[in-house]
Amino acid sequence: MPDKEILVDYLTTFASSGDLENASQALARGGFPFHLYTAEPGYSRVGTAVLRTGMEGRARLGEIKNITCAGWVEYRQPAVEVPAGPLPQFAGDQFGQAAIVYLAPCVADLSRIRLIAHMSGDLTQVLPYLNGSMPGAFYNHELPSLTLMDGYRSR
Repeated sequence: MPDKEILVDYLTTFASSGDLENASQALARGGFPFHLYTAEPGYSRVGTAVLRTGMEGRARLGEIKNITCAGWVEYRQPAVEVPAGPLPQFAGDQFGQAAIVYLAPCVADLSRIRLIAHMSGDLTQVLPYLNGSMPGAFYNHELPSLTLMDGYRSR
């Protein structure tokens, strides 16, 4: 019996909604299958849309010079669903907007991903609260930074 062709899907995200829209349109015009995942409604204030496509779609987007993605990781079934309920409302907006500018598999553990995100807000006042409410968190007030530990590794 011949081996079945193994198809791998990949995920990427974009720092701008314009690049996401251009990428989606380019894949649709070329007939490449793709799927968009949104952070709405439950993560719309802190999440970003993600595009899923196969190797051919990934290659096509790599050929287009005016579309910049944050990187690629293999698709895995999500462990947590996006909450469907209304978002909590807060008096002030500490977070602002986030854009994932780098996305790649973790070098030490391929079952994880690593990313870099730029935020427009100032979380300095929120970090001590997160430190006290998140297991495995370590807050450094001199930087200021918050490191999240999962076992013996940072996350």
